[in-house]
This record gives sequence, C-alpha cells and structure tokens, in this order.
Amino acid sequence: MENVVNEAYYCQQGRTTQLSNRMYKRNVSGVPLQMNYDPRPVDTKFVVFPILDCRLPANVPCERRPIYNTRHMFAGSSQSLPFNGYQSKIDTESKLMNIVFPLQSCPQSKFIPSSKSDLYNTTYLTPPIETTKMTNQLLFKQERFPPFNPNICNLGKDTFNNNTRVQIKNL
Repeated sequence: MENVVNEAYYCQQGRTTQLSNRMYKRNVSGVPLQMNYDPRPVDTKFVVFPILDCRLPANVPCERRPIYNTRHMFAGSSQSLPFNGYQSKIDTESKLMNIVFPLQSCPQSKFIPSSKSDLYNTTYLTPPIETTKMTNQLLFKQERFPPFNPNICNLGKDTFNNNTRVQIKNL
C-alpha cells in the first residue's frame, strides 16, 4: 500500500508537557490547607444496641494549620476551601454590607458622609475648563420665524369621531 505512514511523528512535546504541568498546578494547592471536619451519620438501623455511641474515638489529633487567606495562599479547584478562612472574615463582610448597627431610628444607624468628602467634591476628577473667546457671533444667533399653520382648514382637530375623509368632502 502506498502513502501509509509506519512511523509516529511527535511534534511540540515540550510545549504540550509545559501546558499540562501548568494546568495540573492550577488544581493543586500551594500550601497544605486546614482539614475539614465532616462527620458522617452513624447507622443505627441494624445495630444491636443503638443507644451507645457507635463512633470510635479519634486517636490522631487534628493538625493546626494557618488560617486560609486568599491573598497569601492558593487553593486548587479540586478541594473544598477551609471554613476558618470564611469564619475569620465574617466581621469584614458584615461591615461591608453595613449590618453592624441594629435596626433603629437614631442617626448612628445610618452612615452619612461629610459634605467635604470626595463623594460630593468632584473637582479633582475634571480639569479646569479654559474659557475661549468666540469670534464668530453668528454661531449663537437666535433666528425668529413667523408663525406658520399648514392646516388652514382645521382638519382632524377633534379627539373622537375624527373622520377626516368626510371633513375633506365638506370643503
């Protein structure tokens, strides 16, 4: 048979390996994360004496690791993130959502910025406008036109029963 290739051609294996390694590193965390404690339910249906606790005591102590912070740590997408990172930022999230004050009618419950703050003072956003003298006065001339009414016969002036065909015949 003609035009049959008996060998295999390998092209760009270095680039393919590099891309595969980079994709793999996106799934692996950069630092070891705090382990999630996920208790499972205990089967009590087919147990002889279900009143007693069927869980065995843990022999291995839980390892303490630093609190998860997104600025300094990278967690891969294949793991669930530790709860202690979320738990440490609840105060910050509450302040951002402005739910630190209880519902009340006193003025402390609402944040009102000062009138001198940059929320109201926006002069720094735009450069000062330089006034230029206009030499051509015809640009701003207001023209006066005489009144013009194209409907001299008052056709179609009624709101209801406005039959313009009959009004044209009556002219």
